[in-house]
Amino acid sequence: MDTNLLIDEVEDSQQQLIRAEKTRRLEALASETNDPNFAYYLAQNVDGIDIRFLGKIVINSGNLKYNYYFARDILGADVRAHGKVIINSRNLIYNYRFARGVKGANIMAHHQVIIDSGDEKYNRLFDKIIQTNECEDDYTTETKHVKTLTKPKNF
Repeated sequence: MDTNLLIDEVEDSQQQLIRAEKTRRLEALASETNDPNFAYYLAQNVDGIDIRFLGKIVINSGNLKYNYYFARDILGADVRAHGKVIINSRNLIYNYRFARGVKGANIMAHHQVIIDSGDEKYNRLFDKIIQTNECEDDYTTETKHVKTLTKPKNF
């Protein structure tokens, strides 16, 4: 066997070990800081990093912006878990954005937040994305969709 080929294989193995060690150190740093921005940055920019681990940091932070970004931008993200953070927040803007912009989002659950709020503006916006099929999910007007909302009289 060619000596140069063996040397190349050994060097490649060493480089892989160095990259793996650096990745472990970055993951440990992300765990220490619990910063969703840093976790999102690492997930976007470091090959081979543990996406699920970083996703949990973002989920546990409860930060709506980074849960939305992570689910939208990071391949392998747990879309349902990030979506649950958004749904539980009851925030109309992020529920609308998540439903519209994240592939695999639970459209019906995000829409239910809008319906429960009684907000006519966001309900109309939701109607538009459903009717024009801008959703990334298979949610159509054939599902339990309420087009007009009225606030309860006791409200």
